[in-house]
Amino acid sequence: MSLHDNQSDNSVSFAGTEATDAQLHLLADSLPQLVWVTDAQGYHGYYNRKWYEYTGLTYEQTKGEGWNAVLHPGDQRRAFEVWNRSLQTGADYEIEYRFRQSNGQYRWFLGRALPLRDENGQIVKWFGTCTDIHEQKVLKERLEENKTETDKLINSMPQLVWMAAADGSVHYFNDRISFYVGAMWKADGTWTWEGIIHPEDLERTTGVWAECVRTGNLYEIEYRMRMADGTYRWHLARAVPHLDFAGRPMKWFGTCTDIHSSISDRSDKTKATI
Repeated sequence: MSLHDNQSDNSVSFAGTEATDAQLHLLADSLPQLVWVTDAQGYHGYYNRKWYEYTGLTYEQTKGEGWNAVLHPGDQRRAFEVWNRSLQTGADYEIEYRFRQSNGQYRWFLGRALPLRDENGQIVKWFGTCTDIHEQKVLKERLEENKTETDKLINSMPQLVWMAAADGSVHYFNDRISFYVGAMWKADGTWTWEGIIHPEDLERTTGVWAECVRTGNLYEIEYRMRMADGTYRWHLARAVPHLDFAGRPMKWFGTCTDIHSSISDRSDKTKATI
């Protein structure tokens, strides 16, 4: 099996027969990915037509180590380390990096390569592809940015914000949980929250919550919560279910709002009336 390529005919021998090579060339050139082949040492000797169309470069400019010039400067060192590790170990190659287009713009690609071995298990070639994932990558980055902003917003709220699964198990509290004592994080990724509730309110609270989880009704209740200093303050807890297409709760979004001052004022007015 031999490998050769040049700028004029862009030819490569995959299987040793002209007919088979022509079919493989046709297949490689019809793929939407950038396709490349190297020898066992990682020398790039073949690129498909898509590579030249994308980069606007010639074979002479990108053969061997020339492809590194197309990589984003911020990705070059990492790409070299990952590629060199695969060459040394024979492990499958996979990496995300940016390639420069002929217009000078960079786009994200998922690079993958597998080794071709001979009958003795020795690597003789590497066959690789680069798949354009730019839109997905940009969308993911934007979602992560939005999540960061959302987390900041939620953690700046004066309420204790929480989320629960369809079965009622709480799996999220915002940072305001640090103002309270009695909640514990479990190994299964959920929280025990019963320790926050005043003992005199616990049975009523768990009963109302269980009924709402069973029926999907809106959750609303007043109870006392234990603060970090050991005192209890009255809170108004509310939660709404996020429903699936069949109207069944998929998860719950809830808040606990401190209403202690309002409860105290209400109590004082009641006493004054009496």
